[in-house]
Amino acid sequence: YLWDQGVWNEICVPGRCTMFDNVIATIDNLHAAGEYLYARFNTAGNRRTLARWSAGNWTPLLDFGETLPNGAVANNYSILDGNARGDALVQSNDGGSALMVVNETERRTIFSLIRPTEEGDLIRQIQSAEIRNDGRVYFVALDYFDRLMCYVATPVQ
Repeated sequence: YLWDQGVWNEICVPGRCTMFDNVIATIDNLHAAGEYLYARFNTAGNRRTLARWSAGNWTPLLDFGETLPNGAVANNYSILDGNARGDALVQSNDGGSALMVVNETERRTIFSLIRPTEEGDLIRQIQSAEIRNDGRVYFVALDYFDRLMCYVATPVQ
């Protein structure tokens, strides 16, 4: 349910809601930013779809079986954050863990854990991450020496 203009609105109730021709079993990874609500929808068959709610509709952002920028097939991913311009920050664990920014038209890899950083550090785990409205992505990561490091990725214009 979503509280909007003084009224609760049903937007998707598991077991009663269908999305993209599938009955939704669970909803998780909820994030709100600006006028958007981001969520991951799971079916009984464990198919996952990431979507964004705005203006009374769900817009798919990433669906099970899509080809990701690293060439892997999407099946294990979660939303870490969203921004007010409609971008979702996603961690994918398909073909190696990676941070991506996704929206209706783009899938951009921000960082891949299977490659070293520019400084040569090998990251083993993303601890937290957020995306700002200007597209910058901040993330805190743990390397193989148990050092916590903070990174920023700035969009290329």
